[in-house]
Amino acid sequence: MQTRSKTAAARNRLASKSESELAEPPLRIGCFNLNKFGKMRRNSDVTSVLLDVLKRYDLLLIMEPRTTTETNIDRLIQRLSKIDESSPFDYELSEAPCRMHGLKEQYCFFYR
Repeated sequence: MQTRSKTAAARNRLASKSESELAEPPLRIGCFNLNKFGKMRRNSDVTSVLLDVLKRYDLLLIMEPRTTTETNIDRLIQRLSKIDESSPFDYELSEAPCRMHGLKEQYCFFYR
């Protein structure tokens, strides 16, 4: 996952929330494969549809974002959080567990 300090900070933020600040039932969980998200994000129509779908969930697993930096994910999270500022998203991005032909397979969890 990301640096230990960022992960620890995320855990501390979650632990400091009161029960009333946590997600209300039902908890909406989704899983999507964003194969080559780095290239896909350039198309604003695709990004708009993606935001419209992702905003419906509280916890998301994003498979294969294939991004060399966290910038693309940061931008997506910022845009997603602007939709509902009272319930912003954060994320955890895995390291690439395997490398095949130069591709970096990663997993990313989005959560509110």
